[in-house]
Amino acid sequence: MPQVGVSKFRIDLGVVHPDWPGDFLCGVECDGATYHSAATARDRDRVRAAILEGLGWKLVRVWSTEWWFNRERAAEELHRELEQILATDRVRREEASASTASTKIPPASEPASELADVEIPILDGAAPSYHDDAIAPGEAEKPDDEAGDVQVATLVEADLTGVSANPGVYQRADLSSFASEIDADQFYEIDYHQVLRRLVAHVVHLEGPVALDQLVDRIARAHGFQRSGNRIRSRIETLARKQHLVVDDGEASFVWKDMEALGRGTTARFPASENDIRQINDIASAELRATNLDDPVEIARLFWVRRLSASARKRIETAIGG
Repeated sequence: MPQVGVSKFRIDLGVVHPDWPGDFLCGVECDGATYHSAATARDRDRVRAAILEGLGWKLVRVWSTEWWFNRERAAEELHRELEQILATDRVRREEASASTASTKIPPASEPASELADVEIPILDGAAPSYHDDAIAPGEAEKPDDEAGDVQVATLVEADLTGVSANPGVYQRADLSSFASEIDADQFYEIDYHQVLRRLVAHVVHLEGPVALDQLVDRIARAHGFQRSGNRIRSRIETLARKQHLVVDDGEASFVWKDMEALGRGTTARFPASENDIRQINDIASAELRATNLDDPVEIARLFWVRRLSASARKRIETAIGG
């Protein structure tokens, strides 16, 4: 892929990773117009490369003179370099995967006592609690103004039979099984209330605690909506607050199944694939603490976060009490 990046720090050729199509294996630098536009040789050879490498790029270089006089040899040398980089990267990923797999994670079936003693950050200093229109654990929901409502407990039990989340692994909920029921034209209709309830329950069951923003986006995208506007968000959030527990956690809100689930805490769940990588702000504080680590960089790496921003670092430090 040519001219990857922004501003003047562009990669002439970005080589897509053959094993991870959403990632780049390395960048190929050519001494073309971008290279010669640098003010000095130092800018070209040191500063620019340092900035790009600091952004995570592995760089190889192809000189125009070598390409001009012997294109075949230059191509062969480039191919060899790329093969070496790929082999090294595969070894690194295997070691990282083995290290992640060996990380000791408390079983989901055991109460995480060390989490129960730590208070989840709540906005305005309020303790975690149900909202006025929420349901207590184990209680059936009372009929509201929207016709066609049935008991939440019955809905959840029926929809989640045979569906289980894998402890220690985070994977986005697949809503394809609801394809025959999903109807974007009916999204705001009262009769569609039950379908949305089941979608919310399904996502929370598999991903909870899940960031409220992610829950909204997940259901909106399943309906083909490219943006999650205020009306869409309000409809989904209202249902989430009625049948689950929504807790303010720092600058984000997270949806837990119920108060009992909040009391048990959660294990640290690592991505099942590249498509399941979450941003730090989309990971509940309790889950960040469950890594049992005190280094924000190491915690970010466990969740496959490539670059740790200042705000993400602050969130981790706040979560682990650093």
